[in-house]
Amino acid sequence: MTTRIHVAKALTPNEHWSAWFDENPTLAFAGESLSEAVDGLLEIAQLDSATLNVDLSQCNKGEVVFIHDGKTCQDCDGTGRYIGLYKVAKCDACGGSGWV
Repeated sequence: MTTRIHVAKALTPNEHWSAWFDENPTLAFAGESLSEAVDGLLEIAQLDSATLNVDLSQCNKGEVVFIHDGKTCQDCDGTGRYIGLYKVAKCDACGGSGWV
């Protein structure tokens, strides 16, 4: 599964950076630098930075887009969610990232 990771600089006085997944923008991380935001997002999603490439065609001023080529979690089919009879929860197998 290929997904995009967006990283954008906030237009606020502290100018922090935020990183999030295209398919799951609720899984996000912010930091004082681009690398801090991306590293934090990869850590909570349990992904390796070696699988990232920059998508230059999608980048613009204040936003960088990375492509992640990883394996889709088989337990949740890449959604990051467990859908049961009575509840919806974060997938235990992938930690909610959708990838393994």
